[in-house]
Amino acid sequence: MTQSGWPSALFGVGNTLRKLGRYAEALDKYERLCQLSGKLHPNFCTFLNWFAHLPELWLRVHGPKECIVRMQREKNGVECLEYQSSILPWMMSLALAQYASGQVRGFCSVSSTRAPGPVQAGDVPAACFAGCTAMVAAEWYPAAFEFLLDEAPLPSNRLAAHMPSSQSRSQAALYAGTCGDLWRCTPGALGWLRRVRNTQRSSMALSAARSSAAATPRPWRLCGAWWKGPNSTEQTCRDVLFCCVQGVFVDAAPDCAAFPRYNLLHSVCSVPAMSAGCEEELAGVVKSLLAQGIDVSALAGSGLKALHMAVYYCAGPEVVALLIEGGADPVDGSSPDAPLGLACNQGNPRELDAMLAHCPGLAHERVVAQDGGGGVTAMSVLERVLFDLFESSCLVCLDGGPKCQRCQHPDVPHHPTCSFLECLTILVKHGLRQTPMVARWLKDRLQGVQPSQRRHFKRAADHFEAACKAAAAAGAAAVAGDRADGTAGAAGAAEGPLRRCSGCKMQRLFYCGRECQVAGWPEHKAECKRVQAAAAAAAEPADGAQA
Repeated sequence: MTQSGWPSALFGVGNTLRKLGRYAEALDKYERLCQLSGKLHPNFCTFLNWFAHLPELWLRVHGPKECIVRMQREKNGVECLEYQSSILPWMMSLALAQYASGQVRGFCSVSSTRAPGPVQAGDVPAACFAGCTAMVAAEWYPAAFEFLLDEAPLPSNRLAAHMPSSQSRSQAALYAGTCGDLWRCTPGALGWLRRVRNTQRSSMALSAARSSAAATPRPWRLCGAWWKGPNSTEQTCRDVLFCCVQGVFVDAAPDCAAFPRYNLLHSVCSVPAMSAGCEEELAGVVKSLLAQGIDVSALAGSGLKALHMAVYYCAGPEVVALLIEGGADPVDGSSPDAPLGLACNQGNPRELDAMLAHCPGLAHERVVAQDGGGGVTAMSVLERVLFDLFESSCLVCLDGGPKCQRCQHPDVPHHPTCSFLECLTILVKHGLRQTPMVARWLKDRLQGVQPSQRRHFKRAADHFEAACKAAAAAGAAAVAGDRADGTAGAAGAAEGPLRRCSGCKMQRLFYCGRECQVAGWPEHKAECKRVQAAAAAAAEPADGAQA
């Protein structure tokens, strides 16, 4: 027998023994071939080489833990995770071994729920042994997952002996037919594999959907179909919802270069839903993720949370309401901009109205902030976000002035419904009024802007003043009607102007007389003392600085 004929015969015997289920004997033949691998002609290493079958036999004969050890110890192991002839069976078998041994039960490694970053071809071995095998396989070999999860029937015809590449469905079908029993007999393995696939696919599709507003949106593949066109984002959200219903790892953060450390909630909330016309579908995905326990307070790589992204990208009032009900804080101070201030800064009235409507107590809260004159003072939350609105460069942009930084990039332009004047109307609707401090600050702001931009801010300030006057007139008319009905104050209360509480001077609270104030004092007492305490605390640092 020739030198090349003898190894071929040895491999043929081992392959026959493997097909007969005599795995230990087959492994012995393959390992003997491994010892001779350095002396064999390179042309002998085809798809039918023994390297592609070693992980399966190690799993069957030695178990998952020993399989991982032998895969790491094999001198050709790195090449086997790179060669087209062996990478698919090696990667899928390693994923099964990592799950069965308990090394990986989440999206990727045990110690972390996030991937190490976009995996390139040369990084595959390191990423696989770090615990990201199933994640990489889900992106590279979707056909193998479809066959293993019974989402596609195995071919009934005889498979070709030589496979074109690891991307071929024939090679995926061959692996599923050969090693499918190993997955099925491992409790929970297929369910885990499905969740990994759903998480990775959803993240990839949403990442592509975020680019759909660009000049040349790229298509993406999800659940076996290509989507491109005006309804592609809507269809993506529907498919992502389908994946979420099947099950995903809600705490996973598949990294990509443009959107680091984005979990699925971050990705969903950063889709420009209003522009794509898929608010309803997007809200369904958010509702499903919240039902599975996703953390609304998780930080993305940018330092922002899901509510920030929903506000910035105009995800819609329903998504904002769901996030707040799930525990998101509109005045969260852990980031440079609170979501409430971000809505005013970007001129997004629908999200602003949704946050104030679902958190009615925000209009009555007091915060300590700079008053515009260099000092600090206690002011209402609404006054604070009003200052954010008038500090925004987007106000000039949306009023026909020079383009802001956001509009200079075509990926995420302002939505046509964005309006700073509408935001001012909403703030007034929820209780903001033009106090002396606000009037003084607006005057200073108008004097401080560039002359070429002053008319834009002047138009907004005039609109705010008119809205405040209209709200005050409507409130006075309502009180007058209550007086006529005998529902305001005590019977026979004297006619006169409306009055504020002298203790806290809250702009939202008015009384028609002393008897009316006495009647409402039990409910207002605690809030009045809290506001006075906040104002006193804010005044102490300023006094100390003057001394």
